[in-house]
Amino acid sequence: MELERRIAVFTSALVLGLLVCICVTLGSTILKYEEARLTRDLKAVQALFTQLQDERFRSLEAETKLLSDLPQLKAVMSTNDAPTIVDAFEGFRGLIHADFLDGFDENDHPYDQKSKTALEVMVKRVREAGKPEYGYVADGDQLKQVVAIPVRNGDRAMGTLVVGYRFGEDVLTKLQNMTRGEFALVGEDSNVFQATKAATAFLSSTVEGQVGFGTAAVLKTLAPFVKEPGLRGDYIVAVTELTGSGGERVGKLISMRAINEGMQIANRLRTNMIVLSTVFCFLAIAISFLFARSISRPLRNLSTRLGAADPADPESLKRITDSSDGIGADRDVQSMLASFSHLVKALTSERERSDDSIAQHTQLLEGQIEALKQQSTKLAETNRRLLGLIDKDTVKGVDSGAA
Repeated sequence: MELERRIAVFTSALVLGLLVCICVTLGSTILKYEEARLTRDLKAVQALFTQLQDERFRSLEAETKLLSDLPQLKAVMSTNDAPTIVDAFEGFRGLIHADFLDGFDENDHPYDQKSKTALEVMVKRVREAGKPEYGYVADGDQLKQVVAIPVRNGDRAMGTLVVGYRFGEDVLTKLQNMTRGEFALVGEDSNVFQATKAATAFLSSTVEGQVGFGTAAVLKTLAPFVKEPGLRGDYIVAVTELTGSGGERVGKLISMRAINEGMQIANRLRTNMIVLSTVFCFLAIAISFLFARSISRPLRNLSTRLGAADPADPESLKRITDSSDGIGADRDVQSMLASFSHLVKALTSERERSDDSIAQHTQLLEGQIEALKQQSTKLAETNRRLLGLIDKDTVKGVDSGAA
């Protein structure tokens, strides 16, 4: 029983250790694979956003170009009457469902004095290059896509038409539906334009153990992720910079994928591995007990028979190895029993030779004793004869003296 327990414990510990090593190795490999997969997904999201962004800018450019070619718009701009032009632009804005529509004369002066100063750089580039320009503009708590188109009447430059469209919720919703990610639009001044619920919580998360540290501090920790997506807290994060027409940074699109959401397959695999490991561990214990018993049972039977054998009875020694009740089932035990059987046979032969030698010596001694008995009998007979002769001579001597 002691041998069975030792073998079972050793085998179980070995199997459990191997399973733990396999689980840890496979688990870490899966985690690394999932992190790499999520990183690739975020790169694909960035590429998708760039594609959607370019398509939207081209669509806005085409739409604005059609508006700039309308004779009615050119006629209004040729009046050089700012109030009239501003009122007309309001009607045109409703026609194309733009967020704002501004106009600048050939000297880059706005017709509407309330126009955003951020548009002046774009308008200047349009006049210098003579071709459309587009980019992002931060307008208060909104981020807008802006397209600037030169307006011409033949060869004469009449000015620039600038159209802006609010950018945010519709794009984020589309991206979220297509990619199942979390997104946030943040300005360079840390102003959050649009964000999903999870992204909002992320931007107000703890920074270096300090609660409520602010969006600005969180954004600083995301600076390395502009070049390459990386792990930040419970998310894989990628940052796409949004720029104006002159290349100036206007804001950031923060794309996130939750590690837990991306690890669902890994978690299922890990759960399956734990269940299978537990099952295999119990199987290993059962098999190890059977294996140990297959070795220890013949040994116990052999030990029992050795204890019950009569050393004086050669046949009882032979019956130990001749039995067929399980002894010798294992090759090693079989080899040991073969050696033991050879030893028993050698001892039996030696005992038989010893018995024969003792019998021969006994027979020889018995012959010698018989010869001695015969010699003693002869000596006794001779003694009796001598005594008889002595007695006769004595009687004769007495008779002679009397005469």
